[in-house]
Amino acid sequence: MKKSVAVYSLLVLAVSFGVAGVYFLLFPRTTGSDFALAIGYMWLPALVSLFLLRREGRSIKELSPWKKPNRWFFFGWLVFLVVGLANLPVNALFPGSVFTPDMSGFIEQYRELMDPVQFEEMARQASETPWFPFLMMVVQGLAAGLTVNMVAAFGEELGWRGYLYRELEGMGFWRISLYTGALWGFWHAPLIANGHNYPGYPVAGIFLMVLWCILLSPLFTLIRQRAGSVLAASVAHGTLNGVGMISAMYISGGHPLVNGLLGLSGFVTLGLFNLLIFLWLKREKSREQKIPVA
Repeated sequence: MKKSVAVYSLLVLAVSFGVAGVYFLLFPRTTGSDFALAIGYMWLPALVSLFLLRREGRSIKELSPWKKPNRWFFFGWLVFLVVGLANLPVNALFPGSVFTPDMSGFIEQYRELMDPVQFEEMARQASETPWFPFLMMVVQGLAAGLTVNMVAAFGEELGWRGYLYRELEGMGFWRISLYTGALWGFWHAPLIANGHNYPGYPVAGIFLMVLWCILLSPLFTLIRQRAGSVLAASVAHGTLNGVGMISAMYISGGHPLVNGLLGLSGFVTLGLFNLLIFLWLKREKSREQKIPVA
C-alpha cells in the first residue's frame, strides 16, 4: 500500500471520529443537531483531502477536473433509481416481505405519530392514487441529486473518488472498489452507532454498512472512471440519497435488516449489478484484445 493511502485513511478516520466524539460528548442531542452533524461529517473527507493537497503543493483540479457532462453523468444520475426499483422484486422474495403498491406497510409506521383523521386521509390518498407519491418521490429525488444532495455528497466524493481514487488508480478496478468501499463504510461508524441508517442495531449496523459500501463501491468507481470527474460521482451519490428509500416504502412485513436497499435484499441486488459490471468489463477487455495493432 502506498504511504499516501495509509496517511489519508488514518487521517480521515481520526478527524472524523474525533469530530463525532466531541459532538457526542459536548453537544445536546436533538434531531436538528444530529442532522447538522451528518451534513458537516460528509465534508470531512474533502477537508482532509484539501489539507493533504496543500501540503503536497497540488491543486484541487487534479482531483476533480472539469469535464463536459457525458453519458456517464446521465448514467450516474439514473442508475440508483433503477437499482432501487430492481430491489423491490428481490425484497419480496424474502420470507415475510410483501410488495404493497399502496405503501400500507410504510404508512402504518405513522399511525401513532399522526392525528387519526389525518392518518386515515393519508392512507386513503395513497390507496386511491398509489402512483402519485411514487412520482413525487422520483421527481424530488432526481432533482435533489442534481442540486442540494449533490453539493453535500461532493464533500465525501472529493475524498473517496477524488484523492483516494487518484492514489489507488494503479491498483485496478476491483481493488480500488474494495479498498474504497471498506474505508467508506467504516468511516460511517459513529453515525451508525448514533442510530443512522440502521436504528436499533448500532453494532451490527456498522458491519452491514461496511459490506453495503463495498458492494456499492464498484458502481461509483465505474462512474468516476468513465465520466472522468468527481462531479459525476457526486450526482450519483446525491441521487442515491434522494431515491434510496423507494425500495423500502413499498415493502411491508419482513425484517428491518432485510428490507430496502440498505438491507440484505439490497445486498443481493447490488451483488447482481456487480456481476453485470464484471461481465461487461470482461467483454470489453476481450474486445480490446481482439483489435489488431496497426
